[in-house]
Order: sequence, then C-alpha cells, then structure tokens
Amino acid sequence: MTKKKYPKTIQIIYHGDHQVTEIPYFAKFESSSLAEGLYNELNETLVITFQSGVRYFYKGVPVETWIGLLKAESKGAFFSSEIRSKFEFEKLSGSGEDSN
Repeated sequence: MTKKKYPKTIQIIYHGDHQVTEIPYFAKFESSSLAEGLYNELNETLVITFQSGVRYFYKGVPVETWIGLLKAESKGAFFSSEIRSKFEFEKLSGSGEDSN
C-alpha cells in the first residue's frame, strides 16, 4: 500500500491571469498541544486532534483561519486566540486533557 503524501506548504499557482492557491487540507503539527488538523474548505469545517488524542470538530472556520494556523509559529497560541472560543464546536472522541 502506498502512503499518501500531503503538501507541507501553501503553494500559489498561476493559471493564465488567475491565481489558484493550493492549500493542504491535512497537517501534522509540531506542537506540545496540537497533534494534527483536518480542514474542509467547501464546508468550512476543521477537526483538531490534540496530543492527548482528544478530537474536536469546529464549524464555520474560514480558510484564512486555517492558513493562519498553518503559518503560525506557535500552533497552540494561535488555536487559543483565534479558534478555541470563536467557533461552534463539538467533541468527537477521546477522554484525555485538552486545551478546549
């Protein structure tokens, strides 16, 4: 079975006069609090998995917020200030400690 590779960076592609941005929809984070994120641009939904294994689903997250999280030097600080209490959320799984 071949392992799927996900883009690590945001790429700007020009097609004629139009700019198309290729944004990764899955990212593993180097963070003490966040493990990974899964983003759906069409539905503006975000699933965040914490290092503890706890997973949350966030609704109404604009793509700019996802890009901000991808670019943030501190993923945990960005999450706390820009995502945690700003969007409707639902706990999906896990029972460990988390930052929500």
